[in-house]
Amino acid sequence: PSLPIGRRAVSVRSFPLTAIFCIVVLISLYVARDVFVPLVLACFLYLVLSPILRGLERLYVPTALASGMIVLALVGLLAYGLFVLATPVGEWVTRFPDMMAEARYKIEALKQPMEQVRAASEQVERITGVDGDGDAPQRVVVQAPGLLEQLFGNISLIGIQLLLILVILYFLLATGSIFREKLVHVMPTFGDKRRAIAITADIQRQTSRYLLTITVINAGLGVAQGTAMYLVGLPNPLVWGVMAFVLNFIPYIGALLGAGVVALVALISFESMTHAAMAPLVYLALTSVEGQVVTPSVLGRSLVLNPLVIFVAVMFWGWLWGVPGALMAVPLLVVLKAICDNVESWGALGEFIGGRRE
Repeated sequence: PSLPIGRRAVSVRSFPLTAIFCIVVLISLYVARDVFVPLVLACFLYLVLSPILRGLERLYVPTALASGMIVLALVGLLAYGLFVLATPVGEWVTRFPDMMAEARYKIEALKQPMEQVRAASEQVERITGVDGDGDAPQRVVVQAPGLLEQLFGNISLIGIQLLLILVILYFLLATGSIFREKLVHVMPTFGDKRRAIAITADIQRQTSRYLLTITVINAGLGVAQGTAMYLVGLPNPLVWGVMAFVLNFIPYIGALLGAGVVALVALISFESMTHAAMAPLVYLALTSVEGQVVTPSVLGRSLVLNPLVIFVAVMFWGWLWGVPGALMAVPLLVVLKAICDNVESWGALGEFIGGRRE
């Protein structure tokens, strides 16, 4: 049996097979996430750093040497960042239990009016004869792992994945053009070869432009947030600037999460509630300006995506791969949009992914 769709008939039997294929792919992505996450991250880093590689090649630097220089520079930058952030982050991790206790104390002070209402409600229940002192079931509490265990329990896995990312990135930079050459070689006709070259070049150009532009914008936002937190009086402004840079790769959720962390730190750092509320408000104001004004004006309408699709993608990839998945959700959408714009049969999907037309 078949169903008429457009000008062609699609076999009904293909739907169960497609569903089974999608389920198998989804399970594979989840089970093998420790392999796929470093691979996808390395691919995105390759797209970001490929313009630098081309610039070095124009200076007649051999590709293998230029790739090694880029990877070593990235390692040095990461090592310097960890060295600079190690002391303040270590202090915050050490003080975290005391910080939570102090924050709980201040929150309890704010809840006093609600406690008075609850006490009045209990008094009314006693007057009306409602006794709530029955035999309550015994509660069993399972002690969760400590904060330090949660932070450093998977440190070896993170180190291995970081090493994999760097190794894959080097090979992509050194031999990335091989895949395009192989793709052109297997195309049957000269027209197909030209079309393959044009499509792959456009996909790489759009994706690289987006990732590089977003990285620069997020770096500027990090500098602005760090400066703003310094002016507000929040301690360790460098930490909050780096946090804003990283979290801004996660649309919507990253801004709310960053504002929540800043609000918690401000609550325990300042005595005045007005002063404490200023820090998260400034944080949200800067992220709103970046998201609503700076990014759309810099990227242009061609790379603007559907906000609902972005939110769903962040939830899906965050569920599938955790924090790395949420960070890569929008870049994966950009890659898919670039493919849809260059493959005619995927044009309808690209239309839904794209933003509102002017």
